[in-house]
Amino acid sequence: MPPAGPPTPPPAPGPERTNPWAVVAAVLTGCWAVLVTLVGQVGGWGVDQAVLAAGLDRAVPTWPLVALGTVLLVGAPTLALALLPRSPAVRATGRAWLAGTLALGALTLLRAVPPVHEEAYLAALAATAALLAVGLGRLLRRHRPVGPAEDHRQQGHRPHRPTVGLPERRTHRPRPVGARRAVVARADRLGADLALIHI
Repeated sequence: MPPAGPPTPPPAPGPERTNPWAVVAAVLTGCWAVLVTLVGQVGGWGVDQAVLAAGLDRAVPTWPLVALGTVLLVGAPTLALALLPRSPAVRATGRAWLAGTLALGALTLLRAVPPVHEEAYLAALAATAALLAVGLGRLLRRHRPVGPAEDHRQQGHRPHRPTVGLPERRTHRPRPVGARRAVVARADRLGADLALIHI
């Protein structure tokens, strides 16, 4: 009988396949978000222009209604896209679109400020931009992938420091007994020769 070799390791599992329906849902959600945003922004602008051309008072509730409708109609499918699929890429796409939807709703709501109050509009715009920047920064730090160096640092391991360019430490090796005797004999002979030369 031939000798038995080492056991064959089991084959590595292949990469997990992404559900195609999740990708289709992401595409449809993106198209729906673009359609709702386009209709809402163009419709709000059209109402403003029609009221201005008719010489009537400005319709203040127009832009709050547009912002609320956009957040509800786009935020619901993007929230489902960020939570339900198993694919990390599809969930990340849903989170990004949800954050964009909330930012769009906040910025659309600012258009309800009358044009005569420019200072108030600019102050509200700066405050909203600052809040969005802080929220986006926290979201990115929360979902940032952990690298090997950071993983070791979190587990309490010290990172390996390369020693390129540093001199290597040479360990001191004791000489053999015969070599030490030869060195002592040479030193005695050298001392005797120096004594004769001095005389």
